[in-house]
Amino acid sequence: MLSNAAEPGLRLKKGEATTMQLKDGKGFVRMRFEKAAGASVPEVTVASIVEAGTGRQLDGDSLKAEWRPSSNEALTEIDLVVKTVNAALPISSGTAHVQYTLDGKLHDLPIAITTRLAIEERLKRASSTTIQLNVTDLGTGEAFIVFGRLSGVRPPEVRILAPQQDGTLLPVSAFAHEWDKNGRAWDEAQAVTLRVWIKEKLPPFSEASGSIILRWPEGEQPHIPFKVVDSTTRNFALSRAAESVFTHFQEENVVRVGVENKGIARINKIRFVFTPLTDGENKNEIQPEAKEETVALERNQFQTFAIRLPRVQQAGVYQGVLKVTADGSPAQSVAITVRSRGPCVYYGVPFLLFLLTLTIGYGVSLVLAAWIDLGGEQRNSTLLSLHSSRQDLERIVSQLGADAVRLLPRTKLAIDSMLLDIAECLAVAQRKPQVELDAVRQKAGALATGLRHLVRAVTHIQTHRPETAAQVFPKFDALNPTAADYGDRLSQEILNLPARVGGAAEGGAPAAAPPFIVEAEPTQAELIAKRDWMKLLIQMTTWFAVFSTACLTIYVGENDYGTFTDYLQTVLYGLGISTAGAGIISKASSKFTKKA
Repeated sequence: MLSNAAEPGLRLKKGEATTMQLKDGKGFVRMRFEKAAGASVPEVTVASIVEAGTGRQLDGDSLKAEWRPSSNEALTEIDLVVKTVNAALPISSGTAHVQYTLDGKLHDLPIAITTRLAIEERLKRASSTTIQLNVTDLGTGEAFIVFGRLSGVRPPEVRILAPQQDGTLLPVSAFAHEWDKNGRAWDEAQAVTLRVWIKEKLPPFSEASGSIILRWPEGEQPHIPFKVVDSTTRNFALSRAAESVFTHFQEENVVRVGVENKGIARINKIRFVFTPLTDGENKNEIQPEAKEETVALERNQFQTFAIRLPRVQQAGVYQGVLKVTADGSPAQSVAITVRSRGPCVYYGVPFLLFLLTLTIGYGVSLVLAAWIDLGGEQRNSTLLSLHSSRQDLERIVSQLGADAVRLLPRTKLAIDSMLLDIAECLAVAQRKPQVELDAVRQKAGALATGLRHLVRAVTHIQTHRPETAAQVFPKFDALNPTAADYGDRLSQEILNLPARVGGAAEGGAPAAAPPFIVEAEPTQAELIAKRDWMKLLIQMTTWFAVFSTACLTIYVGENDYGTFTDYLQTVLYGLGISTAGAGIISKASSKFTKKA
């Protein structure tokens, strides 16, 4: 190496590499020197090349050394480049000696030559490095490390670094190794296998870590880590953990895990550690605390442990892993799923919110249904028809004249009653059911039609036979204008009018009017009371069916009920009960909500 004290005019910079790595026998190395101001650059040559291991010397002409100006012109620096020339360097590893003379002294700069890439290539096919140990059976537990092509390369020296657990070393004498060349000589082997196994009984332990050290002639010493696991002395089995469910009736926040001792040693301590339980949809998280139980679990004994979880307030499906260790043994894991209703600030809140949202949806549905039953275009058409019927009836009264109205008292009473019904309907039209409005409209229309016939008949009699009016008009009046078939019956009487008028002119008695039978009808108050009671009974029955169905399909079976989407679904469920609500929901669909 260069000495800074002996070479004041030329000094190798600290940290510069002096190792050349060969690939396919070729390579180079660049080193930077600091040059004193005014110092001359000496000539440099490769004096010799010495192969590691054998001491064989090669001709220095295989390498070329030359000075090159540094790319950094601001500083007084110079680079020394050493590289292979022409043919590949026939060496796996060794040392090249570069010499130059400075201030009358000969300086030797050794450069290490290595084939690191080739060594890494040999290790690239390494397989399992974990030894599974069964302490009850000697000689079991082994690992195989497969290496790539080693033709022409001598095998490395193998040394095992004692495995240790928590500072306690396992005996190295218990481990053995051998090379397997698949029945071939080293020079012919395409791949070789290093087998490491356990030949002695080891004291009880859980898991220990060690290393296999390979020492190649080139000086490389790669370390291959391995683990030794005692799978028999301390071993246990986990039963599936019970799913933890939070409901509004009780807080079942306990996870139960069964542990069975499958080893030969007694288990004294069991430790439970949770990973964070995360709700993937809502990104909420809970972190249960670790728990340690002191037990005396003998071989083949089983025990169930209850682990209390923290209370979950937000609805969701929380998933994570529970890791269990026994006396420091390797951990075993079991998946944990927690389904929680929410928000659960107090007991019963999720159910009350479910009931509230369902009631809101159902209430809006009832309002919409009532509005459709009472209004809309059909209601407007009915009201216009009632207005028209009232105008017709008022016009008929004026056309009959005072004498005719006096001779038709029952007809006048029917007209006045109908006008009162129309006026009442128009006054409370928004509160009247559509069925009642239609009934009044039909009744008014039938009466107006019949009265038009009556006007023509009365006008004809008053014009041509006024002397018979007092005898004929009472016959019309006896037809009961409130009857639904009044128009038809009046038309029939008008057809018989010539005979009636002729008989009256000859002095004969007019034909007797057919009797009118008044049927007993329920009073209006009775009808309203019955209608309101049945309406209430229907609503109560419907609400019971809605609540029961929604509770069974939406709430009871969903232990993670309580997200915004769940409550929105509940509102829409209640809204869609009536035809009106279902129609609105269907109109609100779009290309984003329609299924393909």
